[in-house]
Amino acid sequence: MKIFSNDYFTSLPNSALHVKGGPARFTIEFSAFIVSHGHSWTGLLHGPGGAEPLEELLRVDTGRSFFKISSQSATQEALRKVSEGVAPEVFFAKDIETVAELMRQDSPDIVLINGFSSFAWILSAAARRNDLPFVIQHAGIWKREVDAYGDLFSPGGRAMCYAMEKEAAETASTNIFLNEYSREVFQNTVRPDVMRGSIIIPLPHSGWPFTGNFIPQKRDARILGVVARWDRIKNQGAILAVAEEVNRQRLPWRIRSVTEIPDTPVQADFKARYRELIDILPHMKREALREFYGSVDMMILPSHFDVSPTVVMEAVSVGIPTLISPNVGWVSEYMECGMGDWIVPFDNPGNVIRRIRELFLRTAWPEASQFAEHIKKRHEPFTVFSYYLDLFEQIIKMS
Repeated sequence: MKIFSNDYFTSLPNSALHVKGGPARFTIEFSAFIVSHGHSWTGLLHGPGGAEPLEELLRVDTGRSFFKISSQSATQEALRKVSEGVAPEVFFAKDIETVAELMRQDSPDIVLINGFSSFAWILSAAARRNDLPFVIQHAGIWKREVDAYGDLFSPGGRAMCYAMEKEAAETASTNIFLNEYSREVFQNTVRPDVMRGSIIIPLPHSGWPFTGNFIPQKRDARILGVVARWDRIKNQGAILAVAEEVNRQRLPWRIRSVTEIPDTPVQADFKARYRELIDILPHMKREALREFYGSVDMMILPSHFDVSPTVVMEAVSVGIPTLISPNVGWVSEYMECGMGDWIVPFDNPGNVIRRIRELFLRTAWPEASQFAEHIKKRHEPFTVFSYYLDLFEQIIKMS
């Protein structure tokens, strides 16, 4: 079986880049899995370029090939200028043909779209042009992301983004969601007319061995941990609001945040206050992250919307639970494991502090231990990746 997929620069052999986000990590691990099972992988990366799309071979590894398409149109800057009524097939016409020709040369059996973007839509359009089956793994909900950054798109750009996500979902062979929560949000937000083969396959956790006794330390000084990109979705404002409340109540607590604050004049006062009240740590490799999780008392994740953030799995695997907002995709699995007290709205920082205190007053967190066992079983990599291979084989036979 040959799989063609959008890919990331962190997948390139010997890449020194830090892996950021679930889709990038999934691609590295899944491509290695399929190669180890006798299949092959073609990864297509995207980088900015000139007016004409340019495709180039970057690297051939054992069972894996990596190409890059350099294009000016599949960028946020380009989408800021789209006029209303422009069809994506017209706007991305050159990109579609470039990718379609690469697919014809590569002859894949199936196309996997891992996460969604304008670049991912180009792959779906190229697959349709070549009558290739394609599958979408909805690692996020693009409409939510576009809405969060709506001021950066032209009205025509926003409308085109909405239409592309809806069309891709309606024409995909199968739509894969990481949990029931995100599937429900997708159906209520994107509102596809029809969605064939909508299924749930959880995100795999192939990290370190599970450790930890889930017994909160009895001490006054506390460290709250954060691992989150610096963007609007992750709700860094709520993190600062919690830090302000900690400061106002004169609690002996600190927040440590693994993030990268852009060195721009945008929100200069906000950034300065964030640096003043919160300890900033740079992005780090996975083993260093493991040590970071072990150094905190609790993780907090106040995202406006998040499908299946890996921080929740990573932290609980070393005995550290995460307090999440009701907008995080883990809510259904939290409730299944009795973790309802670990879900709290972050719109009132006083209530957040109150909930954290209540959790620290307890002698043990058995529900977190149950959640860790749940992750070990349901998110086990071999099982998850095998689901994908079985699904792909079924779709190819039916095509």
